Amino acid sequence: MPMPNRQRIRQILAASVVVITIGLIAVVLWRQTRGGAPAPPATPAAGVDMALKRFEFSEMQGSRLAWRLVSDAAEYEKQGGLARLTVVTITIHDEHDGTMTITAPRGIFDEKRQLVTLFDDVRGVSSKGLVMTGDLMHYASKINVITSEHPVTVVDGRMTLSGTGMRMTVKDGTVRFSGPVKSVIEGTNGKKR
Repeated sequence: MPMPNRQRIRQILAASVVVITIGLIAVVLWRQTRGGAPAPPATPAAGVDMALKRFEFSEMQGSRLAWRLVSDAAEYEKQGGLARLTVVTITIHDEHDGTMTITAPRGIFDEKRQLVTLFDDVRGVSSKGLVMTGDLMHYASKINVITSEHPVTVVDGRMTLSGTGMRMTVKDGTVRFSGPVKSVIEGTNGKKR
């Protein structure tokens, strides 16, 4: 059997490369249609300088962690120092190793003012068992205070307070309302008085 010449070998190699390339393209297209197209990379919206899949911010006071903010996604505007957050968790630490953890589906972090505004189903739970819920709350880290001018419900043990104009000092857990308040205290037999 005669040996193929160099020209014939080049043609066979070129044909092999074309077949392999077509095969690879077919496999990639098949995987995309079978498993859905891959998600496009996150691109910032107009006016947004950076889009992040995970956003973390923490502040120390001396050697102690004062508070930490974690968000599943964020869009950051450098000029205004604002970050629009999605799925937000804030953990605030007091001087006595107590914590207040606040969660919300959405929020805005104003870096210049050190103010976090949380929206929608906002829920805060302290390590001492206090639970507060509402649709809008603010955390001002400079003064370590949680506020809301919207309706808020605070449950502490057997006592439930509902009202507007809430201000909670995280350091000592003091809650004050500036508007009308509805108070319910559950009796020892489970009856409300």
